[in-house]
Amino acid sequence: MVKIVDMTSALQQVREKAPDTADAMKRFKSGNAGFTDKAHLKAKGMIPRADGTKKKSPKYEDLDKKDVATIKPIIKQLQKSVKSHDKQAKQLTKDISDEKDLEEQVKDLEEQLKAAEKNLEELYIKEDKAYVIRFKRIADKERMVVVFTKQSDADMYADNIKKQGGQVFSNKLEKIPYKVVSKK
Repeated sequence: MVKIVDMTSALQQVREKAPDTADAMKRFKSGNAGFTDKAHLKAKGMIPRADGTKKKSPKYEDLDKKDVATIKPIIKQLQKSVKSHDKQAKQLTKDISDEKDLEEQVKDLEEQLKAAEKNLEELYIKEDKAYVIRFKRIADKERMVVVFTKQSDADMYADNIKKQGGQVFSNKLEKIPYKVVSKK
């Protein structure tokens, strides 16, 4: 005789979890308990086994002193790992925060650069000639060149250099070898 088995129901029975103990006991007392209910109640020591004993499976036994000695080191290791993971989580949180701080600093620097570019006065020389002052600063004795489009501005600047103790070598209208143009 060949028995035909529905695979869907067979797989469902295999995947089924242990029944609720109270429900299994109700079904057992009413005579409607299936194999799984009876096996569950026997494992819990609630109904007698085939040999007449009511013993619990080790899975359902309470902890004794031997178990406590075994479990305490495991608990300590778990607590250490929790502390370790907590430190790692804090470090990662700090790293993320530092990364955000760096991004904010970059944004601040970019904004400062844009502001400096706006504040920078560009020199537009449309003529081929301009008033050129060549001088030496008194503070650091460095030679400098300044270009003006108006003679009055050049004269005033040269007088100011002399008043501060600097040395003016020349202040005259010269041909400019290049033109400064806007970057825009």
